[in-house]
Amino acid sequence: MAASENSNIRFENVHFKYINGEQLHRDRVQGDEEAKPVQITGSKLRIEKCLFAGAMQSALRLTGEDLYVGNCVFTENNRHATFDHPNMIPYLSELLGPQFRADHDYGIFMRQGGRKGGLHGGDHRAGTHYYKYRDGVMRNGLTVVVYFLAPAPPGSGGFCCVPGSHKSNFALNVPEEVRSFKCIPHYLANPSAETGDALIFTEATMHGTLPWTAENERRTLLYKFTPGHVSYASTYYNHDDYEDLTEQQKRVLTPPSARRPNVVETA
Repeated sequence: MAASENSNIRFENVHFKYINGEQLHRDRVQGDEEAKPVQITGSKLRIEKCLFAGAMQSALRLTGEDLYVGNCVFTENNRHATFDHPNMIPYLSELLGPQFRADHDYGIFMRQGGRKGGLHGGDHRAGTHYYKYRDGVMRNGLTVVVYFLAPAPPGSGGFCCVPGSHKSNFALNVPEEVRSFKCIPHYLANPSAETGDALIFTEATMHGTLPWTAENERRTLLYKFTPGHVSYASTYYNHDDYEDLTEQQKRVLTPPSARRPNVVETA
């Protein structure tokens, strides 16, 4: 759609993924500018709640006037890669054990002035939110990998936590004015992040979402994992709902069991 006369067009809930069986793009971290597979030119164009099989820089070229892109997700060639991203597997294996599993996932999108819930979590929910260290081995309950699809500048709000609270026996004693963000104490951390960064935390840590103050939209995907024998969600992933899963991804998405195989197979 590269004609300049395009006007008053809205795309919503569209999945741009394959052309004749080929991927729409190849992700490039660096390199010369190349023709983008999805090219849209015109005026008064809106693209909302769409999924693109590729990073934003390599999946879409949008030119013209009065353009809007909101609540869209840009993924890698393998759109299920966030379930078993190779950079995350060593951390998840160390924190949860080699039989870890994906429990549930969702996204959080916020515009300037948006608010979410206060501080919550902590090592007090029997069976799911915990931190243990025994004989040199660390184990956690429900653990979250947050992928940043847009920058989170310093002091912009969004994810926050009380560092070290996963070891506390008194997390419930955090004052209500702190839990509700009526008071922002010095011990509340609000880390910044760049697009493409990932942040890992255990739900045994007191955490929450500060009001969003940045001009850009907050865009995050949250993938939550548990040890292989633990489930927090009341439903499980169904392999049939996902195309082209690898065998490793199937192991990550398998329902909980004390006898499940390791995620990473070894010879």
